Amino acid sequence: MIRHILLDLDDTLYEGSEHLSSVVDARMTEFVARLLEVPEDQALRMRRYYASRYGSTLTWLSEGCGLPAPLLDAFLEYVHPEDIRPFILRPEVDETWLAGLEAPFSIFTNAPLEHALRVLSAIDVSPGLFTRIFDVRACGYRGKPHASAYQHVLSSLGIPASASLLVDDREENVRALAGLGGYGVLLLRDGQEGPYPFPTIRSLRELPRILEELDGRLARL
Repeated sequence: MIRHILLDLDDTLYEGSEHLSSVVDARMTEFVARLLEVPEDQALRMRRYYASRYGSTLTWLSEGCGLPAPLLDAFLEYVHPEDIRPFILRPEVDETWLAGLEAPFSIFTNAPLEHALRVLSAIDVSPGLFTRIFDVRACGYRGKPHASAYQHVLSSLGIPASASLLVDDREENVRALAGLGGYGVLLLRDGQEGPYPFPTIRSLRELPRILEELDGRLARL
């Protein structure tokens, strides 16, 4: 039985414009260029190289470069737009739909808490609906798909991985929880095609059906 649903934030609770990803990516490169005092084209190459090895630019800056928490916070503040509304094409959820989910749910995001709160305000959803908001700081600046991030979330909720389900728009994040014994649903966007080794949906509105099917399978085990 699924005892807790973990919901990704960006491009999951809302459909975002492709421009948002490009803005965040460009700001990360700008920050690295200024930090390391290198040209932006070199900073971009470094980011791509080390992010592939550390899992993210943030983890590289934290563990590879040894940046202290204040500089990591400065990075997070710089790369996330203060006004998220122009980048939101449409919300995927509303309060009525969320309240109808049979299992409790939390946000699990690689963004900082303040960004999550800005998103929820923009899509008119109260933070109080969620059991918890697990942001990247809560996970020690190691976000998805690092195993330690999932272990922190599961430990905080007091549940085993097998009682959790993650809905995310990134395959590697869903795969990571599945590797720990949990369940995942991949939210596909336009242009994405399967097959994948876990359930896929095109809209969060399909989630209750997936939960019903999964609980049915688990009940027969």
